[in-house]
Amino acid sequence: LCLENANLKVGVMCTIGPRRFTGLLTDFNRRQQGIQLQLVEGVPASLSQLLEAGEIDVAIMASSNSFPERFDVTPLYRERFVLAFPNGHRLG
Repeated sequence: LCLENANLKVGVMCTIGPRRFTGLLTDFNRRQQGIQLQLVEGVPASLSQLLEAGEIDVAIMASSNSFPERFDVTPLYRERFVLAFPNGHRLG
C-alpha cells in the first residue's frame, strides 16, 4: 500500500479479537506509518453487512461459501480445533 494519511477500517470476529493479530498489526503499523487502522468487532453476518455497505474496508472472519462474487476472498490460515476433557471422563 502506498497511502499517506489514510484510514483503514478492519472488521474482525469477536471470537478472534485484536489479540490474535497483535504481531500482524504491529508489523503493519511499522511498515505503513501513514495508515491509521481502526478495528471493528462483530459476528460474520454483521461484518459482511458492514463490508457490503462500505462501512469497513476489509473483514477477517471465518470462511463461508456464501460470499457474493463481488468479494475477493483470501484464506489467511487454518486452525485445528480439538475436544479436550479430563482423563477418565465418561466421554473418553
